[in-house]
Amino acid sequence: MKKILGRILIGGGILIVLLTVLSLTVLNGQFKPNRETVFMRAGRLAAADRDYTSAIDYYRMAIGLDRRNTEAYRRLAESCVYDNDVESALYYLELGIEHTGSEALREALNALLAEIAAQEAEQPPPPPETDISPAPMPSPAVEPSVAEAADPGVSPDISPSSDALPDPGAEGTPDVSPYPSPMPEPSVAGVPEEPVTSAQAI
Repeated sequence: MKKILGRILIGGGILIVLLTVLSLTVLNGQFKPNRETVFMRAGRLAAADRDYTSAIDYYRMAIGLDRRNTEAYRRLAESCVYDNDVESALYYLELGIEHTGSEALREALNALLAEIAAQEAEQPPPPPETDISPAPMPSPAVEPSVAEAADPGVSPDISPSSDALPDPGAEGTPDVSPYPSPMPEPSVAGVPEEPVTSAQAI
């Protein structure tokens, strides 16, 4: 019985020492996750919230710490696609293949290229370009004069005849001056107009 009690005390003592070492290690930060892991987690959380711009930044920071992080390249390209930046997604997949040689990244690149080709095949071709220049203006029609209608050999006279213009000195001819005639002064209803003399004007 003494032997059993002694073994229990020794086992309990070892357990206490191990727990003490473990707690000191955790308190000193030795079990803290590294920065790359923190950036990867932050990127996944941002992507889950559909904040793809932040996710892209976090994955790029993770790649900056480890250029062989295949998962970071894959998630970075995926976030770029969701952010409507397919060119960047292709770039990061190619860069990831260059740095890691990963077959998974190569397959992701081929799948993305196939998807782009399928989308381009589904789109209708653009309409052919047509010439939209304005139609030529028709020449003004000239009515034939009476003499022309009677004798087709006479050349047309397109100058205005002297009969068409009014004689400015003739009686009953309206004044066709380019300047408007002076307007009469308005009068107030019921008030007779008085001529203004020079003495009243002062």
